[in-house]
Amino acid sequence: MATSRRREIVNYLITQLKTINGSTSQYGYQFKTNLSQNVFKGLKYIDQINDFPAIYIQAGEELYRYNSKTNTEAFMTIMIRIYAHEEHSLYKLEDLVDDITHVLERVKYDQSHKIISAEIASIDTDSGLLDPYGLGEIMITVQYDVDD
Repeated sequence: MATSRRREIVNYLITQLKTINGSTSQYGYQFKTNLSQNVFKGLKYIDQINDFPAIYIQAGEELYRYNSKTNTEAFMTIMIRIYAHEEHSLYKLEDLVDDITHVLERVKYDQSHKIISAEIASIDTDSGLLDPYGLGEIMITVQYDVDD
């Protein structure tokens, strides 16, 4: 059961991140980037990517907290890897981080997917070292209810 919830949460994040399309979100935020649906599960290296910008999501470690017979919570780390390719790629990465942060703020307490919280643990970029390519990583921790 936990594996399916884990997969469900990753797929939900992918769906939500695909809303980054350069338009205004339903919450009035103007996206700075159009991902053109380039959000995927798994991990690729920068030399394997043809369409930029792109986001890849990889689920990591999962820890359980058994609160009672009927209530089990899990904590899962998720890495969101961001790829960009354009002159001054660091600026594009900063825009993407802003857009992703906006989306993550909205999934923080999603009861329909039994998400209790979703917190950004770290944000890191290549600081322009790979220009015109750009690489960024956002680590998030998602706490969710495992039991139905």
